[in-house]
Amino acid sequence: MQTKLKWTLAAALLALASTGAALASTGATSPGTPYATTVVAKQMPATLPPLDRSGIEDTIRGQLRALATHDAAQAFAKLAPSTQHFFGKPDKFLTTMSQDLPPMLATRHFTFLGVEQDQSSTYQQVLITDSDGKDWLARYQLESERNGDWRVKGCVVAAAPGQLA
Repeated sequence: MQTKLKWTLAAALLALASTGAALASTGATSPGTPYATTVVAKQMPATLPPLDRSGIEDTIRGQLRALATHDAAQAFAKLAPSTQHFFGKPDKFLTTMSQDLPPMLATRHFTFLGVEQDQSSTYQQVLITDSDGKDWLARYQLESERNGDWRVKGCVVAAAPGQLA
């Protein structure tokens, strides 16, 4: 199941294979949403300005909230243009997510972990806890648009280490 989950999402969202996560320290939970958001201190590369870190987190936070409330238009709006083109319509994206990655639509808590960059891409690791209390490790691939906004190009999700999918 875990292998199928990885391959399905990788193909659907045009993502790259996942690598290890840089785990961080404890965080604080902020109430007031249908789920709680946990934000954790992170190790960031020196080349990634605070404004970019904030933009990356805002993009992912917005998409996770939209997915949790089944808001197809808002979740779709956080995708990179190439990924939007792949799915075509917001409803198709949400349907694909619900069929292939139900934990993403059942997110109750999430924690930002490390950010990685290579020559061509930026990746944000996110620990997601679903409504059943299972933890998932999501590795978002992001791209910066010309206007400075960050968009989700793809995401690979796997059961967190020590848990079964």
